[in-house]
Amino acid sequence: TDAVSGAKEIQMLGLSGIYTQMLTENIPAMRGLGQTFGLNYIPGSWMESIQITKGVGPVSNGFESLTGAINVEFKKPEESGRAHFNLYQATTGNTEFNGIYNTKVGQNWGTMFMVHANRMQNKLDHNDDGFLDMPLVQQINAYSRWRYNNNKNMEAQFGVKAILDERNGGQLKFSDDDKGTTQAYGTQVKTQRFEAYSKTGYVFTNREFTSVGWQNHVTYHKAVSFFGLKNYDGLQKSLYSNLMFQSYIGTSEHQYKAGVSFMLDDFDEKYNEPQTQYERNQTYMVPGAFIEYTFN
Repeated sequence: TDAVSGAKEIQMLGLSGIYTQMLTENIPAMRGLGQTFGLNYIPGSWMESIQITKGVGPVSNGFESLTGAINVEFKKPEESGRAHFNLYQATTGNTEFNGIYNTKVGQNWGTMFMVHANRMQNKLDHNDDGFLDMPLVQQINAYSRWRYNNNKNMEAQFGVKAILDERNGGQLKFSDDDKGTTQAYGTQVKTQRFEAYSKTGYVFTNREFTSVGWQNHVTYHKAVSFFGLKNYDGLQKSLYSNLMFQSYIGTSEHQYKAGVSFMLDDFDEKYNEPQTQYERNQTYMVPGAFIEYTFN
């Protein structure tokens, strides 16, 4: 844990978090600029379960799982209660609200809306070192998801998420007037993050253990920050698409997955302008094909 910024890093097999793949419902989500705060963007009340894989993961999830993968499953519209509301107030001043509303639309559609808000504005310094023990945080997080199931051989789901997050840290005496000066040390990270995804699956009724699936995910992540006299602005726009076919050879003991994928990341970063004028404006495209055989 970084007490100044509030960032938390997960280490697996002794290596830092960038080598651990973060997935939400088997879609690579917390990548690039979103890796820093990772699970802080996923409220605990939204989670259904967490799966952890150590070592290299399956090829269907991409190539970024060097030391392991963490997959978060969200609550499903058809499996959750109608509504859940939770209000939390701590003696330290941390306030948190969670709300989940679930409803069914017709026979085949289900929808769920989830919202999370937290605010921590009390300045704590229990060790009297003049620095905040934890950053001051304000966050609003909303998620709308839809799920379709024809109760035969086709299932689809899609959703949108939005996160607004602000974190302020540094010395107790720091104020907005001290920004860009040496009077007091302060940090600030303002984040805007938007996501949209879709998943479609079709099961072949005339051949068991055989299906085809298509996943898509787009991300917009913008961070504006400063750390003392240093400033950093980052913008990431990403696209992920994965088409996968699953079946067996001869008997169900010999199963395989095969497919094609495409990943695009567009970065626009500026660090410590105008002193050093370091900039990165690059686009990365990674097309790929994969196959995986499993004997059971």
